[in-house]
Amino acid sequence: MIGVAKTMTRSTVVAPVVWRQARTLTKSLTFPHVGYHYGYWTPGSAGNRKKWTLAIWLNSNYVTLANWRIFSAWQDGTNYAYVYLKDNGAIGIVDTVSPYISSLTAAGVIGATGTWYHLVIRWDSAQASAANRLRCYISGVEKTLTHTYGPGLDQEMCVNGTYVHRTGDMNLSNYGWSGKMAEFCFVDGAALGPERFITDSYHPGIIGVPTWGTLGRYYKFEDNSTAAALYTDSSGNANTTSITNVLTTDQSTNVPT
Repeated sequence: MIGVAKTMTRSTVVAPVVWRQARTLTKSLTFPHVGYHYGYWTPGSAGNRKKWTLAIWLNSNYVTLANWRIFSAWQDGTNYAYVYLKDNGAIGIVDTVSPYISSLTAAGVIGATGTWYHLVIRWDSAQASAANRLRCYISGVEKTLTHTYGPGLDQEMCVNGTYVHRTGDMNLSNYGWSGKMAEFCFVDGAALGPERFITDSYHPGIIGVPTWGTLGRYYKFEDNSTAAALYTDSSGNANTTSITNVLTTDQSTNVPT
């Protein structure tokens, strides 16, 4: 495919924003990059592929590796999607279902190793303005996405399809996440901003998701009674998540504050 990079101008939408009250986190999960280390689930039936939200705290220790996977949905070599961190500190989103999506922030939105950042990816393809369909926030601040392809009106992404969804990896790739994750939130059927997850000073907040949707899930990584318990769903859905190479010792007390 040959694409022309374009930066979209967002239409102004005036709406009240109520940020969350502060909350103290206690645990995170370490991803060692090597050894294919992730949680995964495969929906028996599709959720809302036109509207969803991913929100998560990230702490990377990347140095030179490129395209570290944060989250993915995979069916085969033709149908897949992923959110990733480039080695220049940019966040990217790719989806291969036609019309193709390839979107990227500016470099350096994720900075020094060992620092916590809050990421929100907000997808709502029903929005009339193309600039409002796919949005990215880093620690509460919206970042401009440059789109080489897409996003199309009413487009359905692979995410929330009946594909394998993974945290921190994609199809046993060599680009697994390296660092830590905390407060993994996936919302099915709602496109939410960062004010639902963090405080107005960009610290951890009491999660304020009105409804998680059928496939929604919320990982606190707090229970390490077993390795599988680290992926306990606290959304109220009790959605099951399987694990690969996750250990109880991967739990960490290094958390965003």
